Amino acid sequence: MEERSRMWSGARARRSPLVAIVLAGACLSHVLICFAPWNHLRRPRADLALGARSSDLEEEAKIRQSLEGGKSASLRHGAVAAGHEDGEQGAAATTEDEAKASSFEDAQVLGKKLGMVLAASCAAGEPMPEEAVKLLRALVSTTAGARGWFVTLLTDPAFDAVFQSPVDESLLDAISASPEPNIRLMTMNVAMSTATELAHLERGNPDLAAASRMTRDRSTVLLAELLDRLPGLRESVEALLSAVQPGEAEPAEEWVKFCRKWGYNAEQKEAIRKQIEPLLVREG
Repeated sequence: MEERSRMWSGARARRSPLVAIVLAGACLSHVLICFAPWNHLRRPRADLALGARSSDLEEEAKIRQSLEGGKSASLRHGAVAAGHEDGEQGAAATTEDEAKASSFEDAQVLGKKLGMVLAASCAAGEPMPEEAVKLLRALVSTTAGARGWFVTLLTDPAFDAVFQSPVDESLLDAISASPEPNIRLMTMNVAMSTATELAHLERGNPDLAAASRMTRDRSTVLLAELLDRLPGLRESVEALLSAVQPGEAEPAEEWVKFCRKWGYNAEQKEAIRKQIEPLLVREG
C-alpha cells in the first residue's frame, strides 16, 4: 500500500510524456472511448511512418475525429492515434477542478497515471487510493475527460488487471456518477472497436485488429458490469441493437445515423449485434 502511495505521489510530482493511444476499433474511445474503434499500437515510430498505408492512417484519423467530438482530424492525429510518441501531448491535472477542466489531450496524461494506480491496486487486491478516486470521478464527469480516460484505459496492455473480475468498485462508481457523457461513450466504445477490428482484418493488419479486439473485450466487460447499474445504459445498448438488427421495424434513428456516418457494412453491423445482444438477455 505504501509502495502504491509513493507511485501516486510520484506520478503527481512529474509530468511525463504520453504515448497517445486510442481505442481502435478498439475503438473507444469515439471513445471510446469513444471510444470509437480505438487502437493501441506498439510499433516503432519509424515503422509506422514508413510502413503504414495511407488507408490505415485515414482510418485512425476517423477514430481520432470521433474522439475529439467531430472536429476535423488530420493524418497527423491519425498517426498519434496509432501510437506515436510525439512529445508532450498534455499535462496531468492535480486537483479535482483541474481534472474537470482537462482537455482531451490532458485527460489522456492524467488517465495514464490514474490507470497505473488503478492497475496496481487491482493487481494487489486493494482499493484505489482515495485521492486518485476523487480525481477519476472528476475526470470522467466531462466529455473530454471521459474520452481521454477511456482512450487510455481501454488500449494500454499494462492495464489488464483492471478488467479481471471483480472489477474495481471505485471505477464503476466513478462512471455511474456521471451518466452523461458515459452512457453514449460506453455504447460507442463497444460498437466502434468491434467494427474496426473487421476493418483492419480486411486490410490485412492483424496487429491493429488485435488491438481493436482488446479494446472491444475491455469495453464489453465494463458494459456488462454497468448495464443495469448506470441509468440509461441498457436503453442505449438496446437502441444500438435496433439499428444493427436486420429487419428491425423501427430502428433508433440516432444509431442508424451513427452506423451510416462511420460507413459500417452488413458484416460489421452483424458483428456488433453478436457482441451486444447476449448482454441484454436478463437472467431468470
